[in-house]
Amino acid sequence: MSRRPSPPVDAHARAIYEAAPLGIGLCDRSLRFSFANRMLEQAFGYGESELRRLTLVDLAHPEDAATLVRLARELPDEPGQPTRTECRFVRRDGRVVWCRTSLSRLPDAGDDPQMVVAVDDVSEQRRAEQKIRESERLVAVGTLSAGIAHEINNPVGSVLASAQYALMVMDDADGAEKVAESLRNIEAEARRCGQIVKSVLKFAREETTERWPADLNRIVGQARDHSMEMTRRYGATLDLELAPDLPEVLANPTEMEQLLANLIRNALQAGGYGIHVVVRTVARADQVWLAVIDDGPGMPPEVREQIFDPFFTTREASGGTGLGLSMVHGIVSGHGGTISVHSEPGSGTEIRIELPAHTSAAGEGG
Repeated sequence: MSRRPSPPVDAHARAIYEAAPLGIGLCDRSLRFSFANRMLEQAFGYGESELRRLTLVDLAHPEDAATLVRLARELPDEPGQPTRTECRFVRRDGRVVWCRTSLSRLPDAGDDPQMVVAVDDVSEQRRAEQKIRESERLVAVGTLSAGIAHEINNPVGSVLASAQYALMVMDDADGAEKVAESLRNIEAEARRCGQIVKSVLKFAREETTERWPADLNRIVGQARDHSMEMTRRYGATLDLELAPDLPEVLANPTEMEQLLANLIRNALQAGGYGIHVVVRTVARADQVWLAVIDDGPGMPPEVREQIFDPFFTTREASGGTGLGLSMVHGIVSGHGGTISVHSEPGSGTEIRIELPAHTSAAGEGG
């Protein structure tokens, strides 16, 4: 049976194709061009007569040629049902362009099926999106750096205080003992800085950390000790109300101390001078509750609903990063706990963390 020739592109069809806002061409089953409008010529840098000697695959970037072959192979038999992809083409001048490309069958093409190729150059759009991604990455790196600096501020302050104290007492009769004590404190705080940096980076990567049975009351005491300098700076009081015989929790002590330091710091900064902060632990059935309570100004609902969102802060002008409380939320979630906020304007704030109590049946590990 002889093949019926493909219908020519008549003047009316050509006018429609030429008026289209994207490159349009006609191809046979081997993806060889039989027609190309001006937009397609501009996209690839070839004239129509030159394109007639080429196939769509000839124009493709070597790494994307197989994608176009697959696109044609997967084309539905029904006319007007396109397949689409975004791929790279190499123009006549050697420039690589990204194009949103679609193929669809042309109806009534006889025994020689014709395909409509539509090409839209999206190179500028992709470059703009890449610039946005790079800007967002730089902002994220800057914010993460600010968050790390924010987190290690207390231990660095303790290192400085210990070094200054050692210099003051080194000539005392018992100076050697006092200097040794200061050096031990400096070593402990330096290790703490390292653990905090690791914890922040793991939070950024959403990695899990090792946990083991820990005394939450002891962690609270350490967090209080590391927060006392800031408490004095704000003219505040910081009291502990610790439940006796509190069950252990499966925790990473460094992360839990970091969590508490963030909550205490947030209460002091939000509450203003002279605030009273209480850290309370409570044993409840198979849970351990940890609460940080202040008598500060409280917060309106719109703030309360967003305080754990990454990068949300009400203290941007004073250097707030919005990372502290989102890290708190991440640490609590990583410990299998929940966190809630109870606050109203003028009535202070309570942030309550509920953690599962550790039992021997729960096993140990992270």
